[in-house]
Amino acid sequence: MASLHSFPLPQPLSRRQRRILRALATHPLVAEYRNAATVGMSAAELFYFMADQMSKSTAEMVWWAALGLTDQLLAEHITAQNYNDRADTLRVEVRARQCKRGRSGSGANEIARDLRLQTMCRRPTSSCPTKATQIERRRT
Repeated sequence: MASLHSFPLPQPLSRRQRRILRALATHPLVAEYRNAATVGMSAAELFYFMADQMSKSTAEMVWWAALGLTDQLLAEHITAQNYNDRADTLRVEVRARQCKRGRSGSGANEIARDLRLQTMCRRPTSSCPTKATQIERRRT
């Protein structure tokens, strides 16, 4: 078994290597690939909807799905419109869960999570503006 010290340490990049990396990063094919790449549903959302189909979902799973969705928005993998559409779906899930529970069900923690989810779904871009909205604000 190789010890930790048997692997060479990474050396800093030379000027030539940095220049090549910059050229590759700005290559038109790389930009075309980034523009054509799509991102689907987050793993947390997918897990929630699968559990919901099997009637095994919990309020915590809805919360994780909302966090996964918000992470995609903050990383700018999805548009604000896509975020709003998918957040509306989660909002419906939260309301359905509240109706089933009668608002007095399994505890204050779940109700607090549901309320935070609803608040987050109502104002996705005001609490966490994307780079596009920040640029638009600077122009005006």
